Amino acid sequence: MKTKTIILILSFCLAVLSITLLQLKKSKTTLSDIPVGGDFKISTTNGEFDLAAKRGKIIILYFGYTFCPDICPTTLSTVGMALKKFSPEELNNIETLFIGVDTKRDTLEKLKEYSAFFHPSIIGGSTTPEKTREIANLFGVNYIINDPEVGKSYYVVDHSTQLFILNKHGKIAELIPHGENAEIIYETVLKYMKEKI
Repeated sequence: MKTKTIILILSFCLAVLSITLLQLKKSKTTLSDIPVGGDFKISTTNGEFDLAAKRGKIIILYFGYTFCPDICPTTLSTVGMALKKFSPEELNNIETLFIGVDTKRDTLEKLKEYSAFFHPSIIGGSTTPEKTREIANLFGVNYIINDPEVGKSYYVVDHSTQLFILNKHGKIAELIPHGENAEIIYETVLKYMKEKI
């Protein structure tokens, strides 16, 4: 009886593994595609942000741009709603950084006004195009700044939409896809906030 049970369990595990590998093959996702993250420094609307100096805090990190017509405001609005669920004491252990990838338009002045609209504790970060690309690469973030249409000055930026939750060690703990609700963000952050260093 025990042997049959073990065989059934092993068969089930093998089936799950096969399905997972098939899905990875179809999506062309490999383990090397998972971003590793890393420490960085960037000028923000609240002074210099140095990730290495933020140990012990949970970091909510997002890459986007202030002229984004839909995805960025939707995501930041949801983050803002999640942040409102925390007490003032809990908020002291959370930092939310919105890095502007459109360095031409995402000035610190513009980021300050834009970020604060969604929640007072959200800060905006901006640096040179080269440094922005370097930080984005650490987190596996892709973005393309498109040329404006002929005769127009407005242009859009295609960019990755995931939200990064960094744990108290400054490491990527979870990636939250675009479209998740505020409760998911809140519960995820709270989970890592409760972890002991």
